[in-house]
Amino acid sequence: MATDWLDWDGATDRTRFGLFFALVVTVWIAGTAILLAGVLHEVPAVVLTILMALLLYPFAGYCVRRYHDAGASGLWAFFVFVPVIGLFCLFYLLTAPTDARGDVELFPIEWPVAGLILLSCIVGFAVSRVFWQPFHITDAAMKPTFLVGDYVIGTRVIGTPDRNAVVFFRHPSDGDYSAARVVGRPGDRVQMQGGLLYINGWPVERLALRPFVEEFREQGPNRIWPMCAAFGPAPGTECIKRMYVEQFAQETGHTILDVQNSPGDHTPVFTVPADHVFVMGDNRDNARDSRFAPEQGGIGFLPTARIMAEARFVLFSSGARRPVAIWAWRPERYFASIE
Repeated sequence: MATDWLDWDGATDRTRFGLFFALVVTVWIAGTAILLAGVLHEVPAVVLTILMALLLYPFAGYCVRRYHDAGASGLWAFFVFVPVIGLFCLFYLLTAPTDARGDVELFPIEWPVAGLILLSCIVGFAVSRVFWQPFHITDAAMKPTFLVGDYVIGTRVIGTPDRNAVVFFRHPSDGDYSAARVVGRPGDRVQMQGGLLYINGWPVERLALRPFVEEFREQGPNRIWPMCAAFGPAPGTECIKRMYVEQFAQETGHTILDVQNSPGDHTPVFTVPADHVFVMGDNRDNARDSRFAPEQGGIGFLPTARIMAEARFVLFSSGARRPVAIWAWRPERYFASIE
C-alpha cells in the first residue's frame, strides 16, 4: 500500500509536511536576504538560486493535490512555477558577462532582486491559497450568521471540528458546497423537541432576542425568497422571524432563527458515529441538514473527511445579484468574525 507523503491523513504526515514547509520558508527568507546583501560571489549565488528553485517543485505537486481536494482547478498551482522562471532569469543575469565599459551596467542587480522579492510574494500567496478558501453564500440556511451574498473565508480543518464550529463541505445530494454548524461530535446524542435542541439529554440554553427583520424580496444570484413567520407578505414589505441566542456549555453563543413549525422541530435521538459530526443550519426551519437523510435532500451524519474548511470571517458582502452593484454593498459585514 502506498500513501501520499504530503497528505493530511495522520499526525506523522502532517508533522513531516510542517517540517518541510518550515525548511522551504527558512531557505527562501534567508536566501533572499543573502542575495539582497550581495555577500556571495557568482557561483555560490547561482547554487543558492537553484536550490531555492528546486524546493518549489514539491510545493507545486502539493498545491495541485490540495486544489483538487478543494474542488478547485489545479491550474492555480502553476503560479508556483512563476518564481521558478524568474529564478532562472536571475541565474542568467547573475552569470551574464558585464559590459566592458566600466561606466555602463546593463543589468543592475537591483532589478533581479526586486523581481525575486515580487515573485516570492506570488509564490507565498499561491502556497497559502492551499490552506484557505473563499466561499460565496447563495442560500439562506445559515441566516443570520451568513446572509445571502456574503463572501466568507475558511481555513482547512484538521481532524474533527469543535462543537459550534461553522464548516463548509460538499453536500451529499448535489455535490455543491454547503455550510452548517457543528452541534454534535462523535458519541453525542442529538435531538430536537418542540424546536429546542437537546444534546446528550440536556436542552441547549437559548435567549430570545428582538425579531430578525429583512425585506421580502428575491435574494442572491439564485433569486430565492426568504421564509417569513407570516405567510405571504407583499414583496417589498417586512419579513419577520423569531431570533434567539443559542448557548452551548462553555462555548461562545450564536444567533439562530425560528421561523415557523416544521418537520425538523421534532426528531428522534441521533447518536453520532465515529469520524462523523452532526450539523445544523442556524436558520433552523429553512435548512436541510443532519436532521434529514440524504435521500430526503438532507445531509445525515456528515463524515469529517467531507469537511473542506472552517469559516473564519466575512470578507465581503453584497445584497444584490451581482457584487458590482455598489449600492447593495454591506460594509458593516466586512471582516466580521464568525461566532
